[in-house]
Amino acid sequence: MSLSSQICGYLYELARERNGENITTEFNGVNVLIVQRLEDADHILRLNANNYRKNMAWFRQALGASRFSEDGYAWEIRRQLTQSYFNRFDRENTFRLSTDYAEKAIQELVVHSQNEASIDESALRRMTASVLIDNFFGIKLDDTGIDLAVLAELMAIGSDYSFVPEGKTSTLYRDRLGGAARFAPRDIAPARLFSVV
Repeated sequence: MSLSSQICGYLYELARERNGENITTEFNGVNVLIVQRLEDADHILRLNANNYRKNMAWFRQALGASRFSEDGYAWEIRRQLTQSYFNRFDRENTFRLSTDYAEKAIQELVVHSQNEASIDESALRRMTASVLIDNFFGIKLDDTGIDLAVLAELMAIGSDYSFVPEGKTSTLYRDRLGGAARFAPRDIAPARLFSVV
């Protein structure tokens, strides 16, 4: 299990067992304050958001700049460019797309389950990405040229690194990042179409 998966597991555990309590802990040798009190989170996010910048440099390097990775002015520009797509949310269309793609995914999962004991994560990824891209952009995933396996691996690497403050990387992380070098720009180029989002 990766460090980021362990940290996420710990966060879920805290949410279940110590919900509503702010906690100071240590991740990868760095003291971290986990804010779970609603009032404190509201205060931080509404009044002091500039003091709490996102740690998404690794996602930016892997997948390009987006609303997800940026802060301040860079985030604001991307929000202005993309908000109209998200404002066009159509509940009925989303339900129809979700149902259609879920039926396809279920068929894939049934076929896969006849040969394997584990769930085919690629079918679930394809279903989710298909609904999002079709719903917000009116484009079929198959028409984008996006290789979800490459994207998923880059996101996993970005996830692992998003929990590591600058200067705190270890051999484990350097080895993990080395695995990303095998991806050529052509592997991730189609995903950059949506990097502004």
